[in-house]
Order: sequence, then C-alpha cells, then structure tokens
Amino acid sequence: LTLAIGLLHHPAGRLAAPIPLTGERSLVALAANLFMLQGIHAGGLSWNYPAWSISTEFMAYLAFPLLLPVVWRAGTRLRLALTMLLLGALAAFSYATGDYFNQWDGAMAVLRCLDEFLVGCVAYVAFGRNPARILASDWIAFATLGLLLLLLHSNGPDIATVLLFAPLIVATVTNDGLFTQMLNARPLIWLGEISYSLYLVQDLVKYATTEFLSAAGLHHRQLSLPVSAALAAAMIVACLVVSTLTYRLVEEPARRYIKQSLRLGRNQPAAGEVCGR
Repeated sequence: LTLAIGLLHHPAGRLAAPIPLTGERSLVALAANLFMLQGIHAGGLSWNYPAWSISTEFMAYLAFPLLLPVVWRAGTRLRLALTMLLLGALAAFSYATGDYFNQWDGAMAVLRCLDEFLVGCVAYVAFGRNPARILASDWIAFATLGLLLLLLHSNGPDIATVLLFAPLIVATVTNDGLFTQMLNARPLIWLGEISYSLYLVQDLVKYATTEFLSAAGLHHRQLSLPVSAALAAAMIVACLVVSTLTYRLVEEPARRYIKQSLRLGRNQPAAGEVCGR
C-alpha cells in the first residue's frame, strides 16, 4: 500500500521519498512489526498502528500457559490476594501515567496488557465456571454497558473504563435473557466474526483515503457536511468490505491450516514406531 501511494504521488509531480531508517514508517519499525515487537520498542505507533496491541497480546499469549495453572488452581484467598494485587498494579499504572492508558510502546505497554489480561483470567476463574445468579440478569448487563458508554462519551477516567470491562464480559457470558438475544442478532454476529480483521484494517483504509485526498489536492480544503458524511460512510463501507475479505481469505484459512497442522502432528507416528514397522 505504501508503494502504491508512492506511485499515486508520482504523477502529481511529487517524487516518492525512500523509506527512512527511523520513524513511524521506517525499516526498523517494519522489522519490529514483522516480528511482533512493535509494542516493546518501535519508537511509537508505526506502520499499521492498531497492530501495536497485537504485539503485547502476543507476549501475554506466551505467558498464558505459565500463568493459567496458578490462577486456575488458586483458592479463594489466593484469588482475592491476586485480585487486590492486580487492582493495585492498575491503580499504580493510572497514577504513573496520569490516568492515560494509551501507552503503546515499551515496558509500560507490556505491563498494561499483562495486567489487564490477568484481570480477565481471574474474572473467568472466579465467576465464569460458577456464575452468580445476579450477574446473569439483564439489568446488570444493560446497566454495566450503559455506564461504560457514558464513561466513554464523557471522557471519564481510563481506569474506570478498563475495570468495567471485566464485569461486562462476565455479565455477557453468563446472561441468558434479552441481552443475549440482542447480541445473537445476525448482523452483530457478523460484526463479531470480522471484528479482529476490522480492527486491523481500519488504519489502512484511513491512510489510503488521506493520501488519496492529499494527492488530489483536497487535504487542506474544508469539505461540506454532506461531502464529509458521504466520505465517512464510504470509509466505513470500505472497512467492512476489506475486513470481510481478509476474514474470509486470510483469517479463516489460516485458522483451519493451523488446526489441521496440529491435528496431523498429533497423528504422526513416533520414530520408534516407524522403525518397528
């Protein structure tokens, strides 16, 4: 896409600049993205910037097999102590960053992701296996979602928004009433299936649109409200179309390939069995 944008600029009388060694779209940042290390150190948001969180999740997935047995086997007191420790760590993180959770590079980004990841694990172990009856009620689910939306739209404290997601997920998983019926609507299921791809392609669409407007000489002009609304609608449609394609052509085939490879690996005979035959 970057090369295509360079070719788009060339007919407009602008020479395509070489890829730099440092910066958000540099060779160093590209290498960090290819190895899923951009959340550790890539000099900030780089290339396809939403993927920064994928790199920190990658670290959490590597730690997951080591951390899960501890959380899973923990008794009530140990789980309570672990919960207090995690909440204290989130409070310390909030204090150290001035309640600005958008830390996407370096140790703070990794610590933030691991802490929130463990909060989700503890929430599942504490409530997912034996859900409390009150958490399965519709009013808890709707009230939690409403409060979360209110915080997001009123620029509320980041730590409160983060902490509300734990009870929201538990309430959503355990609910069997109207809230579940609404979430099981076909359009929402479709959006849920493509959501990972949608998350990753949004910046590509925005980047291509911005560069196209720049090449057309429209990036400094104030667009009218109807034109702006039409452009926003076109970008949303483009995001949905591209993410559906990447889900069908990349995500699903890759998942099937991994599952089949693991299944074949389990069914392969051992070296001794081959020799014996």
